[in-house]
Amino acid sequence: MIVTVTMNAAIDRTLTVPNFQRGQRHRASQGLTLAGGKGINIARALKRLGAPVVATGLAGGKTGTRIVEELTAEAILNDFVRIEDESRTSTAIVDPTGGSYTEVNEWGPHVQPEELEMLLEKLTYLAQGADAVVFAGSLPRDVDEAFYEEAIRAINRQGVTTVLDSEGQPLRLGVQSEPYLVSPNQNEAEGLVGQEFNEDEDFILGLEAIAERGARNVLITQESGCFALLRQERTTHRYRVRAPSIEPVSAVG
Repeated sequence: MIVTVTMNAAIDRTLTVPNFQRGQRHRASQGLTLAGGKGINIARALKRLGAPVVATGLAGGKTGTRIVEELTAEAILNDFVRIEDESRTSTAIVDPTGGSYTEVNEWGPHVQPEELEMLLEKLTYLAQGADAVVFAGSLPRDVDEAFYEEAIRAINRQGVTTVLDSEGQPLRLGVQSEPYLVSPNQNEAEGLVGQEFNEDEDFILGLEAIAERGARNVLITQESGCFALLRQERTTHRYRVRAPSIEPVSAVG
């Protein structure tokens, strides 16, 4: 079983708006509403692949109730900590004519210390029956940026595989906790390493730099594929993978 952790769960609204222009009134030709947040999107993908998965994290207010209801309607097992403040709503506008994708994300809820403590207790319990725990996405306001680092260390002590997909300081600190895998995209990896990647060699050096910070395996994703550093016993393998180009319905979820 794989447990996914979404600290900043959301209701994701994707609107299809042909010929979208700022400052103009538009009528959406199509709309899609789903429970979202990186960990939830990962849980949805794992379920499609037939992997046993449980989604957990924080869900608050009426939006939090809808997140849980949406997941249950998709038959995605979930066990969220209910918090007092309202979970966020994220809106994406897809313009199929211009090929643009515009995203507007709310900050997310305030989280009380006792609510975080409840989540850590739940993670300890869920990890007992898990093969892996995936921490993915941003942290809500007022949550210490070292949260992922501390949580990963705790799960590592239970002998469970940990995966981290985040950005900024939470990613920087989380890598130090020696997760089994970190998977930043190119921009997140550049921010972590402190330099831009232009040539293949830059990506290889970036993989090495992130691994030296503590991650056992590293995956840097791009729209065109990924670069990866994967360790097998005492051997380190490096890969450049190119993904097929497809017409996206949505860039997330």
